[in-house]
Amino acid sequence: SLSTLGTVARPLRGLAATVRRLTSGDYAARAAVTGSAEVREVAQVVNTQADESDRLREQEAQSNRLRTVARDAGLRIREHLAAGDVLREAQSVLRDSMDADAVSLMLVNDERLEPAAGQPYAKRLAGSLTAAQTAESLTGLRELFHSHASVLVQDVAAQAGPLPPWVADGLRAAGVGSYLLTPFGVGEQMLGFVTADRLGPGRPWSAAEVGAVESIAADIG
Repeated sequence: SLSTLGTVARPLRGLAATVRRLTSGDYAARAAVTGSAEVREVAQVVNTQADESDRLREQEAQSNRLRTVARDAGLRIREHLAAGDVLREAQSVLRDSMDADAVSLMLVNDERLEPAAGQPYAKRLAGSLTAAQTAESLTGLRELFHSHASVLVQDVAAQAGPLPPWVADGLRAAGVGSYLLTPFGVGEQMLGFVTADRLGPGRPWSAAEVGAVESIAADIG
């Protein structure tokens, strides 16, 4: 009886108390992993589910925040009537709200890429892209635009993904860890694209962040 009390009954009461705390909104509650093997296994499952719930709540909070950011950014961008003001406002919004180390906006002018706005680092990178540009790069960008897609590379050092070698080499040399490119335009005409970079490893872009950048890019167009 004493063994059952120590290894089953008391741990189960503690586990039940933890579940009650979780269901009442105390999301920091976790079960003590004690008692018999079966009770420990149930406690671990409860803790795992609580951790996953925390992750989903955090993900939902980030998605809600980024939806608000994208909506507010669209309003700020559309306040301007001059193209230069639109681009500067968009660059400012993206830099401040997307946790990006560098943001650059490039325009397509007479089949050439021209830096429109960006930080000094982004302007240097834009210049290198312009210098190395090929006709195939514009074709690929237009295909992205027509398919409403982006280029996303979460770890530039490990894998360049769809990036041409000359782009990937330039990003690695600049210390870029994760890279996002989203074209923008109007109708069937691509007008340019946004690049957002995070320096150093271990800073991937989330799906919600990519969606927010794509929404802002649509407003730029």
